[in-house]
Amino acid sequence: MATGPTVAADEGAVVVEVRRQQTDPGETGTVAHRSNASPPLALSSGTVLAAAYLVGVVLLAVWALWFGGAGWPLWLAVWLGVGALVAHRTDWFLGIAAGPAVGLFVVTMLLRLTPLLGVGIATPVLIVHLAIGVAVAVLLWRHDVLTLHARLVRPLRQILVASASALAGLVAVFAIVVVPGRWNIAWVTSGDSITSLMFSRYMFGDGGISPERTNPVPVPYSLVAAALAPGRDSIPPEEYLRHDLGQLAQLWILVLLGAAVLAGAVVVASRGTASWWVTTPLALVAGALPLSWFVAGNALQFGFFNAALACFLLLAGWLVYLRAEQYPVPAYVVLTLIITVLLGTWGPVAIVLGSVLLVLAGRNLRVLTSRVDVPRFILVIAATAQMVGYALFVTVPDFLREQGALSADGGIFTSTSNTAIAVGAALLVVAACARLQQGRSHVFAGVLALTGAGALLVVVFVLLRHAVPNPWGYYPAKFAWLLEALALVIILALIAQALSVRLDQVRSARVVLVAGGIVLVGSLAWQITPLGPENSAVSPIVEVWRKTGIAASGDAAELAMRFATPGEKNILVGYADPSTDAYVNSWSLQINTTDATDPIRISAYALDVTKIDDVCAAIGRFESGATIRTRNPDLEASLRAECSDQDFSVVLDG
Repeated sequence: MATGPTVAADEGAVVVEVRRQQTDPGETGTVAHRSNASPPLALSSGTVLAAAYLVGVVLLAVWALWFGGAGWPLWLAVWLGVGALVAHRTDWFLGIAAGPAVGLFVVTMLLRLTPLLGVGIATPVLIVHLAIGVAVAVLLWRHDVLTLHARLVRPLRQILVASASALAGLVAVFAIVVVPGRWNIAWVTSGDSITSLMFSRYMFGDGGISPERTNPVPVPYSLVAAALAPGRDSIPPEEYLRHDLGQLAQLWILVLLGAAVLAGAVVVASRGTASWWVTTPLALVAGALPLSWFVAGNALQFGFFNAALACFLLLAGWLVYLRAEQYPVPAYVVLTLIITVLLGTWGPVAIVLGSVLLVLAGRNLRVLTSRVDVPRFILVIAATAQMVGYALFVTVPDFLREQGALSADGGIFTSTSNTAIAVGAALLVVAACARLQQGRSHVFAGVLALTGAGALLVVVFVLLRHAVPNPWGYYPAKFAWLLEALALVIILALIAQALSVRLDQVRSARVVLVAGGIVLVGSLAWQITPLGPENSAVSPIVEVWRKTGIAASGDAAELAMRFATPGEKNILVGYADPSTDAYVNSWSLQINTTDATDPIRISAYALDVTKIDDVCAAIGRFESGATIRTRNPDLEASLRAECSDQDFSVVLDG
């Protein structure tokens, strides 16, 4: 209800301030409009904006559909458009979280339908994004461009501070790409990257998420499969792996840079009355965390693409929760979408955000259940239903089929339970101090829910491994690491929150708290250090530039792309050094597989090329037609003697 406009002259501009009283608690606000022009000019500006956006979306769709270009630029444009619409009704913090949440939700649900349609992946995903983009353009045209300007342009300093670390990372990536001799694809081929790519290829071959396959984490594979699809049919088979790795690398970059933006935004959204001299260094460090070795390095070294995506979604979920006091209904709806996507990324992490959602719902129950606004009430019910339905009918059955895997071991960084305890304790102490200083009870309640649910699930993971000598193994360490990454960002945000006007005016207190917080976070992150001496303890970006660590195997990656060709059954034995042969074989042996149960995948991971028996077993798993690639002229005689009943050929290269 408008209480009346206040009109003032300001250097020829007409300033109209409309104070609106919303019907629900937590949704009051002042919206200021500034205009130097008449309403017809404002309408024209909105038309130009909508037309420009529409043209851009159409061009990106044409590029992907008809010219085989990458599809992710269209996704990004559409997700940003959806975020802009959400920001128009709320603020940019909710907008940048809502856009990817809606986009990932749409891609995942769409790929559950495409196998039934039998039309592949590329066309449906691109057409649906084009349709959403057209709808966004229409809504932009119908919306007040001045309000959109107020939501996205006036807080430009906030956006720039939140994005500063991501922009620096983007510049570094651009330099690596354009400077001759710096780029190679090896950094995206380590650890479980091959598993991610193979499962994504299976999904691509199935035309989507097949109900005949067990797939407890379909979201990351859906994202990769959808990225592989555009233009893949127009390239020769020997280029498939290069194409697929290139698309996977681009997704890694997008996810990590997006996480950096969200981490910086968490700090900026928490700043309260703290000055920008306080907020900026904290936001820079928070934004650098997802690009540091602690997050990006460990994820890349072990090929944890699903973990990188889960980190992105955790940060988005916490950012949404921070805005729940101002916008309870939009925050609730967006958070349910994020939790649903997390259920398909890694279910246990979604439970942690679910505890935060319960706090949000409990604190805003009257608003969420109010039937005064019927469409809004229906939206809340629908959002709840889709989340609960996905959990009951998809996640729970998958968990019951795969629960034994949660006690399994795997390649993981060096980590101890002491690190998790230290990070959790630091978060609780800083949160309590911020609560006493600033009095934001909803943040403190969210931290309690987060740490409580996280600690409980870590205990469950440890108990599932009670029969093994070291209960603190693969899944407890991986799960705790993800929560530690979120906790470190929240600690920096809480320091910004705690610096009220009174403390902020005391320079010594400001310097001590900011510097102390950064040192605390850095020392905790340093507890999980790189495994190899060539790894950079700062950031994997440094390794890619230097071609060391995760980017050191550029020549081996080129060999993999040469010999991992569909239709061929190549096995490298004595072709290079044993480690290089093993690396290439891990790709070439399973490049033709269409199912995770194919026995050749055993040799892909376990083949010891120095043992003739192992080589014979790998040849046998191929059944027939294996080609041994070697530079050892004596190898064929040994193989013929030991593998006399096997069908294979030997090619001597140089």
